[in-house]
Amino acid sequence: MAHAYDPVQQLPDEKEDFTPSAPIQDHQPLPVVQAEAADERNGEIDGQQVQAVEAVPAAEGAQEAFNGEGIGAGAPPPAVIVGGLCDCTRDEESGWHSFWCCSLVAARTYDSFGLQKAWIHLTISAALFILLILLTVAMGFLGLLVGLVAFFSHRAILRGRLRHLVMLPGGGNPTMNFVIDLATHCCCAACIVAQEARIAKSERLPYQDFITGQRIQEEDVTPIDAENVGLLAHLKQLSLLSKITIGLYVGFSLLLPMFLSHFQMVSISVLVMVFPIAVLYFLYWRTSRACIPLDTVIKLFASGYVVAVVSAIVFEGILEVLFGVILFLLFGGVITKAMKEATDGGGDDGGSNGGQHFMGGNGALFGLGLGDRIKGFLSHLGGGSSASLFGNLFADDAARGGGNGYDEEKVRELLGKYILLVLLIAFLFLFVIPGCVEEYTKHMSVRATWLPHPLRSPRAVCIALVSAALGFATKENLQYVFSVGRSNYEGELALLGLRSLFPVHAICAGIQAVQMIKRDFQHIPLSLPKLLAPAVFLHGTFDFLQVAVPVLLLAYTETKISDIEIINLVVAGVITVAGAIYLFRAYHVQANRLLQGDARNAALELGQVVDDNVMG
Repeated sequence: MAHAYDPVQQLPDEKEDFTPSAPIQDHQPLPVVQAEAADERNGEIDGQQVQAVEAVPAAEGAQEAFNGEGIGAGAPPPAVIVGGLCDCTRDEESGWHSFWCCSLVAARTYDSFGLQKAWIHLTISAALFILLILLTVAMGFLGLLVGLVAFFSHRAILRGRLRHLVMLPGGGNPTMNFVIDLATHCCCAACIVAQEARIAKSERLPYQDFITGQRIQEEDVTPIDAENVGLLAHLKQLSLLSKITIGLYVGFSLLLPMFLSHFQMVSISVLVMVFPIAVLYFLYWRTSRACIPLDTVIKLFASGYVVAVVSAIVFEGILEVLFGVILFLLFGGVITKAMKEATDGGGDDGGSNGGQHFMGGNGALFGLGLGDRIKGFLSHLGGGSSASLFGNLFADDAARGGGNGYDEEKVRELLGKYILLVLLIAFLFLFVIPGCVEEYTKHMSVRATWLPHPLRSPRAVCIALVSAALGFATKENLQYVFSVGRSNYEGELALLGLRSLFPVHAICAGIQAVQMIKRDFQHIPLSLPKLLAPAVFLHGTFDFLQVAVPVLLLAYTETKISDIEIINLVVAGVITVAGAIYLFRAYHVQANRLLQGDARNAALELGQVVDDNVMG
């Protein structure tokens, strides 16, 4: 197993950050480059001999040696297999980000080759995308085709120029190459952009930021004596991209609402940052600010805030549709019958309004876009019972400004009658989908990020994963809070405060860090499913029990809804505390194991990375 971490040259003050004083050369085999590119450069890359063979999968673990299972580990390796258009998984960073933010990767690649500045490429792409939308609105399908041709022609021209630099496969006819490149972009732009990014890495071009194209190294974003200098010194060392990221959040979340006189929105945008800042202060700033640059923390937070959230929405939507179809194929008759019973017997508001409350207007029961009929079934079956029972558990009907309008006895009867089906749906749509998808996307926010430095210590790994998870949680909290409605400011504050009491995302990220420490520092083989399993279990259990507990109490007891809400809060608190205790103990057990033995023995155990040419 290859590893992501570059042990530092000295023993840190904190015992859990113990790393060897004499790093050992990593003997992991290196991958090879694509034959065409190697031949054109006489078998050399930056003066180093490479093995020019047909593009084949790298030796086991070689790609992991670059990414450390995808965790951004500094400069590119001496050689990266370029492969074909469909080999996106050969480099996880370029493959992942090409799918979610294709233009950013393309702009970085063209800038790295000197073909076009990143900001110029993004500006042109934005203008062409707006043109595409206008043409589609004005001309329909014909306008869409014209807009796509205009949009991707820009990329095809740049790929033609890139072909002359690195000798991409293709015929000698420029016109034919342009037509092929244009058609390929139209079919799968992400694939062609990912291939170009792999070419840049195979050429050993230096690290560059998205958007700005700024080339930075670790010392550029790390102040001298980082552990002892103040915040201002760290802020001065921030990259341009991090400064833009902070500026965008301040501008859109604070200044724009103030200009529009939405002062409640401003206060929510400020308060939602209190919890992540507090966590990072105690985890990172107080004692570990030298482990990882502040610039990296900000970028990983932004990755969780944007990329992880967007990818989770897409994946969850796809899985919800898939599971919804399967459920209706298996239980369509039962679902239809239950909906009919609920409609015939419910109160005046037991339909649409009840559905909104049961499903939770702020993303409650089954999250993001469950099929309408599944929603209808659960909505009618729930009959409008408090949203706080089925998902967010925090804002009751009164806080939402709504009334009951449902027959509570009918709700209890229907839940008891269809209890197994309700629990099955809850398990699939609350445990399986959110638990697996959200933990995976948060993990990929770190795993698929290219950093100008490796993550050298267990503490650095923990900080990186928690930073991305806090970004994800912050965006999720904003979505939930603002879905309550601007007319209910007190409900927004209550929801935000109560969600901050249950930091499941951050705890799960810490549990992931423990698993990664086992794999990459103790050399315990762990596949990705095994690595994510404990975090998925905690996350899924937390979400699932927020439905299962109230459903069971409503179906089989006479407990009042107000009492059920209190019980649900207690259950959420117990799960959160149990997860935090497990994390604390597991992390310190791993740290103590790494401390055993003298520095030389620890170096032999941790190993990896002694120079710029070997990524461990």
